[in-house]
Amino acid sequence: MKAQILRIRSSATIRSSATLRSSATIRSSATILSSVTLLSAAILLAAASCRRAGTAPAGRSIFGECTELGVVEYTCEMRFMNKPARFENVKPGPRVVLYCAEVHLRAGVDLSDLSKVSIDASGADRSATVTLPKPVILDYRMEPADVNREFEKVGFFRWHFTNQEKLAIRQEAENELMEQVRGVRPRIPILREAEGIARTEVELLLKATGQYDTVTVIFKDDEKAS
Repeated sequence: MKAQILRIRSSATIRSSATLRSSATIRSSATILSSVTLLSAAILLAAASCRRAGTAPAGRSIFGECTELGVVEYTCEMRFMNKPARFENVKPGPRVVLYCAEVHLRAGVDLSDLSKVSIDASGADRSATVTLPKPVILDYRMEPADVNREFEKVGFFRWHFTNQEKLAIRQEAENELMEQVRGVRPRIPILREAEGIARTEVELLLKATGQYDTVTVIFKDDEKAS
């Protein structure tokens, strides 16, 4: 059973910063980056300890207990309906069901495996290059209680939707939503925004050590690396 998304309305939240809302479009990355705040005092203390020791920051010492960077959370209101197969159009009477659902997305850079993180520091020109894994979807939730049937119309000569068909419609809508998140031109740019925020956080963190004037952050795709 195919499904098609009719509308997506999103609101984005950046952890420890302002909440952004838009009914039609998502605000640009530049606006979001301006909302990024300084890192927690614990991480800055770790940076200060590296500065006092005169050593290049690496691994857990610079990130402290932080296991995620650039966390962005989205709440999406999504309307979707069944997409009739081509042969169904010749049958008499309608067979349509329309749903409205609330979807929660959370994205960021996963630092749980520090083997994927590297810091190449040069004291001579006060520069550092940090390699991080690309942001990923850390959490995705569309609870059954958040899926509401808004409209259903079945002609007299048609059969009603089975529970299996309704579940298939929901799963197809979820798949299409994730395509719009991970696509080349995403309709929901949560991964791109998480990347921009993580970059700014790392730049602030390393410059806070007082050892670096230039910080370059590179995001590495695990699939391409393997």
